Formats: sequence, C-alpha cells, structure tokens
Amino acid sequence: MKRMWIALAVLVPMLLGVQHFGLERTREKQAEDRFTRIADVKATRILPQYIASLFMGSFRAIIVDILWVQLRRLREEEHRFFEMVEIMDMIGSLQPRNPEVWVHQAWNAAYNIANHVRDKDEQWTWIRYALEKLKEGTDQMPGDPYLKFELGRTLVHKATWREGFFADAYMASLEREQLDPKSGFKSRIWRGEKTDRPLSPFELAIPWFEQALDDLAKARKEKGWQNPMTGQMEDKDWWTTQVGLNIHPSTIDGNIYLAKYFQAWWEWTTLDRAEVIGVGSDKVTQSHVGRLVQDGGSSWSIHTGGKSIGFRKRPDGWIVTSATGAESRAGDVRFQKEWKRGRPEEAARWFRAAAEHARRVLDRYQPRMLIYKDYLALTEKLVVMAENPARTLEEKERMLALLSPALEASGLKDYNYLYEELSAIKKELGGDAFEFNDGLEQVKPVDFERVYSATLVPAGDVDQYFGVVRAPDEPVSHEGHAHEPGEEHDRPAFPPHRVGFQVKKDGDVDLKVELWTFKKRLLQPWGSIEVRGNRWEEIEGITDTAGHFVLRVQALDPAARGQKPAYLLRWSLGEIAR
Repeated sequence: MKRMWIALAVLVPMLLGVQHFGLERTREKQAEDRFTRIADVKATRILPQYIASLFMGSFRAIIVDILWVQLRRLREEEHRFFEMVEIMDMIGSLQPRNPEVWVHQAWNAAYNIANHVRDKDEQWTWIRYALEKLKEGTDQMPGDPYLKFELGRTLVHKATWREGFFADAYMASLEREQLDPKSGFKSRIWRGEKTDRPLSPFELAIPWFEQALDDLAKARKEKGWQNPMTGQMEDKDWWTTQVGLNIHPSTIDGNIYLAKYFQAWWEWTTLDRAEVIGVGSDKVTQSHVGRLVQDGGSSWSIHTGGKSIGFRKRPDGWIVTSATGAESRAGDVRFQKEWKRGRPEEAARWFRAAAEHARRVLDRYQPRMLIYKDYLALTEKLVVMAENPARTLEEKERMLALLSPALEASGLKDYNYLYEELSAIKKELGGDAFEFNDGLEQVKPVDFERVYSATLVPAGDVDQYFGVVRAPDEPVSHEGHAHEPGEEHDRPAFPPHRVGFQVKKDGDVDLKVELWTFKKRLLQPWGSIEVRGNRWEEIEGITDTAGHFVLRVQALDPAARGQKPAYLLRWSLGEIAR
C-alpha cells in the first residue's frame, strides 16, 4: 500500500507537468481556449464543446487521435460512411477550430454518402447536410478562407460533376428547398442582397468565393501568413491549409469565372425543363428532371444527363421507354409544371460577366494565368451566340460556322457545354450520331470490324475517329518469377500489325480520307486516299508499336452539297505472321 502511494505521489506531478508545460502550450490548445467560455460559443454547440474543452482538457489531443484513426479505418477498410458521421460530429466538438474537420464532414456527406444512395430526395438531404456543415464551420472560423472556398466549390461541383450536363435532380432540389418557407436554408447559405426568387448553386457560390478572396487579402495585409504546420510566419501570396493544400488567389478567382460561365450555360440550356413524377409501377415511384419535349400528341420524352426517357400514353395505361430502349408499363405519370425557363438575355449577361472576369484574371495574374486568353476568346464568342439566338435552320448553320472554330481551338476548356450545344445543332441539321467530332479534342473512338454509317453535314463538315492498337499485357515469367501485367520490362515483344481503315461512299459526295498516327507524342500523317466510286477503298499501313491512329474524313470539295453526303466506315487489325 505504501509503495502505491509513493507511485501516485510521483505520477500525478508528472502528469500535471506534462499537461501544464506541454499540452497546455500547444498552438491548437491556445487557439481553442476560447471555447471554454460559454459566452463565445454558439448556442447549439454550447453543451458538446464546453464539456469537451472543460472536462477533457488537454488530453483531448489523445482522444482526437484515436477518433481520427477510427475514422480512417471506417473509410478506407470498411466503407462504413454513415458511422463516420457520428465520429466526425464528436471530432467537431473536440476540434472546432480545425477547418479540416468541417471539410471532411462535408465531403463524406456530399460524396461518399450521397453518391451511395439512389433516392434523389435522400441524396439531397445529405448534400444539404454537407453545405450546412461548411456554413457552421465558417461561423466557427469567420476569417478562414478555406471553408468559404470549399462551400462555394461544393455548391458548383455538385451541379457540374458531369461535364456538358447539369445535375438536374440536384438543381431542382436546391430550388425547392429555397421555395419552402419552413426551410430557412436560403437565409443561411445566401450572402448577397435579399431576393425572393430561388437562386442557382452558381449564384449562391459566387459571394462565398468573393469573401474567401477578401479574407486572403485581409489576412496577408494585417498579419501576414502563418504556416499551420510549422506555426512560422511566411511571406507568400497563398494560403496553406493544415493538410498542406495551397489556395492561391488565382484559384479562387478562377472558380468565380467558372461559376459565372456555368450560370450562363444554365440560363441558356434550361428552356422547357420540367419534372416528371409518379413514373414506374404502382409500387415504385420515380422522379426525373430534365428537358421535356413533346414528340407527338400523346408521346413525350425527357432528356436528362445525356439520356432520354420516353413516355407514351395508351388507352390501357402508360408505356415508359428507358434510356436503353427497354419498355415497361407504368402507373400514373404526371408532369409537374415547368420549374425553370431559360432566358437568352440572362445568358448573354452572364457570358459578358464571365468574359470580363476572365480579362481581369488575365491582367491580374500574368504570366501565370495565360490560359485565360483562351477562356476570354471562347466566352466572347458565346456572348454573340446568346445575344443572337438561332431559331431557323439557316441561323443555326451560321451559328455553327461561327462557333465550331472556337470549340476546336478551345480543346476541352469549354467543359463540354459548347460541345453538347454544337452536337445538338449538327444533328438537327442532319448530322450523324458521332457529332460533334470536327476537332482533334473531339475525336470519336471506333471498334474494329464494326461498320459505321456517318454523314458530312453541313457543307464543310470534317469527321475524325480513332482506333487503338493495344500492346500485349500478358504476364511474362523470368527465371521462375511471374511479374504482374503493366510493367514495361514484362511486356512481350510487340509483333508487327497491319492496320487498315476502309471507307465507302454511301451517297453522291466524293471523299478525302487521311490517316494519322502519333510518333513521339506528335500527330504525324501516315497516308491519304480519295474515295470516288461506290466501293470500299482502303488506307493501310504496318506498325510495330502500339498506339492511337486518327482517321479524318471530309468532302473532296469542301463546298460540295450533295443530296446524300454519307459514307460507311470500318477498320481492321491483324498480326502479321513471321
């Protein structure tokens, strides 16, 4: 018994010394000391934060470490995302001054959980939870630009994660949430002037990006930058987060440009959007949001996310045609009133705003942001498009001639929105299913031995395709050791292959066909032929390396306007016997 008291007499002073001279003096502990004062804590967080700070004291660090280890195990090993929410809430009470806590909570909810549930309403519940967690984090750390940047970025990315399309269900849910008088969501998220109309995620995001930019400038002007990992003051023009992520002002400015650019496309492409509810059997109810088109007196289709779903009313009920072409009987089908109407004049206003912002970014950050020369040139062309909406086929053909070079020059900088717009125009003018494939960045893949049908519409159209000659990937055994596929030294020697592309006229326009291949990462010509008769003509070559081959088809006379400017295409690949 005496020995136990002696041990305690030694141990207790040691622990108190560790707490006072070690843990109590850490930067994190000193930063979080204010959370032990009830007056400084948000009302909804008083109990968990005050208890965690007062009773756990400096030993919070040990508990937090254990919780982070448990969180990593749930995420990476077991994928138990719902349980992660509870642990993140606990960590948030213990580390309210750690922005990564709020960012991690939001990411888990908006992506890990929302992407794993199928019900659209439940998806929105988790996305809303993520946005409100980030907002709560900005309340805890009002001067932190990282959280504001993440809030804006999440709003935008959840709407545009699939390039060329908008996440219609998310956009509709966000709009309904703002129209719900009991929600209060809009008043918590919106940071601009008061307005009664529902706002898009892009409009909601822009003020958060702008405030993050102001916070960066204010922090540097007043106290300079503090590296959160070292605690040292540094002279630099970017913000470093606790996990080492650098946020430069140009990054935030670039996101403001994108938000304006996406808002312009949203205004341009949302004409005739509606919601279809009650689709499915009597036991299953589904909801689809997209562009509604009446195909006939009793037939409709809704286009969403690059897919088309058809609805046909018959005397004995509804028939629903899925995106794959499968038909099924449906219960009641109801078309909700249109919830968003595109406004060309608003699209023009937002394209002008995006162009002005691109010019400002270019001027402010030269030569670092020279890519904004391309953004500026592209967006100025889109201003012309929105100010002069094409309605007739002749107007659409002129618009196509104006914007096609802009798309080819921009590569992938249009985020596929201009690509989808021009694809729709070309198909309306008589183009084939491959459109738009005029530029090298829009080249389309073709499988060998399959016959494809295509057209050269309108006059001057150019079609580009690519085929892939793949390298062998079977594992090779060396001295009894079998290596995994993919290791360069494990690949068998590549045997020579004959590559042949065949083209046949299917109309009255003569063709010029060119074959290109990549050598040392540069596209170089391999050969060309003319196709004048209605028989298969072939362009071929021998290759001893794997890679991509690009086929370019155009009219021999670019100004030719035939009655049927069509052709057939196929390609073959064969190993040459030695």
